[in-house]
Amino acid sequence: MEVGVNQPFLRGAGAQVTRTPIVVAAINGQRMISNIETALQKMVDNVEVRYWHLHRSYRDLETAKIARDTSQIAWRFIYERFRAGRDPQQSEAQARDQYFTFRAAVEQALRDLHNNENELRLLMGLAPSDGRLIRPSDEPTLARVEFDWNEILAEALVKRPELRDQRWLIKTREQQLIFYRNQVLPQLDLGAFYRWV
Repeated sequence: MEVGVNQPFLRGAGAQVTRTPIVVAAINGQRMISNIETALQKMVDNVEVRYWHLHRSYRDLETAKIARDTSQIAWRFIYERFRAGRDPQQSEAQARDQYFTFRAAVEQALRDLHNNENELRLLMGLAPSDGRLIRPSDEPTLARVEFDWNEILAEALVKRPELRDQRWLIKTREQQLIFYRNQVLPQLDLGAFYRWV
C-alpha cells in the first residue's frame, strides 16, 4: 500500500490555475447560450422583415389592380370613341398598351406576393401548400418615434448577445493567459510518500 502527496509551488500552483479548465468550460457554455440567442434574434428579425414585405406586397397588388381597372375603363372609353370616329386609332392603341402594361404589373405583383408569402412560411416552418392564406392584419404605425440614444446604447451594451459573447471570449483569453504564464514557471514540487508492505 502506498500513499503520496504532491504539492506544486511554482508551475501548477494556486487555485486560480487549477480552476482554469473549469472556468473556461463554464464560459464556453455561456458563449453557446449567447450564440443561440443571436440565432434566435436573427430568426425573429427575419420573420418580422418578411411579415412587412408581405404587407407591402399586398399593398402593391392592390395598387396595381386599381391602376389596371382604371386603365381598362379608360381603354373602353377611348375604344368607344374610336369606333364612333371621334378618336384616332393611335389613342386607342396607346390606351390598350397601357392596359396590358398594368395587367402585367398585376401579375408581377401577384408573383412577388406569393414569393414573399412562401419565404415567410419557410421561416415560420409552415407547409407551402396547406390551403391557408397568410394576410398581415397589422398596419404599420404612423406615430412619431423618438429614441434616447444614450439609453439605447447602454441597453445594447448589456443585452446584445454578440457583445456578451465578445466579453466571454475576452474572459476566456484572460484565463488562458494566466494558465500559460503559469506553465512558463519552473517545476518545483514538494512530494511525500508513505509505503507499507
